[in-house]
Amino acid sequence: MLDKYILAICWKSGSWKSSIVWKFLEQNIDFLKILNYTTRQKRSKDDNDYEFISKDDFLKKRRKKEIIEINKKSENRYWLWKPENNKNVTILSPEWIKFLKIYCERFNIKLLSIFLDTKDDILYERLIKRWENADFIKQRLFNEKWWETSGKEICDKSLDVSDDIEIIYKNFNLLIIDVLWDKQL
Repeated sequence: MLDKYILAICWKSGSWKSSIVWKFLEQNIDFLKILNYTTRQKRSKDDNDYEFISKDDFLKKRRKKEIIEINKKSENRYWLWKPENNKNVTILSPEWIKFLKIYCERFNIKLLSIFLDTKDDILYERLIKRWENADFIKQRLFNEKWWETSGKEICDKSLDVSDDIEIIYKNFNLLIIDVLWDKQL
């Protein structure tokens, strides 16, 4: 039987997580993206990192034990679908990593986790192009500030994503090789 892997990308808003993951998937076709599911409303047409389902569907999937872990923020619920493929990649907030680690240990899945990090002023510039609401962006960055410390502590590695996307992606690939080597996978 082949080993199962999950590559977990932790993030702060504006860290180019989706761009990095989609490019990685294009070049590593043996990996599949584990979709994150949520009961929250879609924020924009570009909100592609989630599958949006009803609270009733959520409860059905929970009863059938088809989900890995639940995270509740206000009235919304977030979770990961159980991986079926041997090589998987997902995008998570750092608070989910501890649950994913427990799940992976329980089912003998190898977890590689990378935290994407950069300075708030760079994140702000990226986010202002996307949302244009300065107050919303400042609040979001403030709310995510604790992820900087927890993400670096929880994840296997941290990657500075301050550069151009092509440089970041090259560094991302080198970091994956480094993590694989460290874990002797």
